[in-house]
Amino acid sequence: MEALNRAFILLGGNIGDVSHTFDHARIAIDQLAGRVVRLSDKYISEPWGMETTAPFLNQALELETPNSPNQLLKILLAIEVVFGRTRLRGICESRTLDIDILLFNNVIINEEYIVLPHPRMHLRKFALLPMMQIAPNAVHPILKKSISALYKECIDTLKVEKLSETLN
Repeated sequence: MEALNRAFILLGGNIGDVSHTFDHARIAIDQLAGRVVRLSDKYISEPWGMETTAPFLNQALELETPNSPNQLLKILLAIEVVFGRTRLRGICESRTLDIDILLFNNVIINEEYIVLPHPRMHLRKFALLPMMQIAPNAVHPILKKSISALYKECIDTLKVEKLSETLN
């Protein structure tokens, strides 16, 4: 039997019916990238580092995958495209679906197209709060701190709150 890797990914989006998009993207991820073993609630947050005022929805997923980090990234980027994601290089913009790999085992990669762990995860409450729900003790392989410790130290002041169950 093939050894599985453990990846934590973050879904984000602020265009269209994002909650519905997340539900369908999760199915695609489960079918194409590996098995989703845990997922956080959905969280609504103010946009981070962007001009838009449209709030974002975020959700963290834990994935067991046979794929390498690069293979997983290719699959996730293809899923983004299926759900209407367009990218302008270097421009942070509103999107239907964004899928980021936050952690992949204890791998550290710093290449042009993939950086792991996610280079700004520890600075963003909208990534840390859903991660705290599913993996508070997961350790950042560079900073050597747990997700819960990183959340406590995070100076991000943007509002992040759990989406109400009636909207979820």
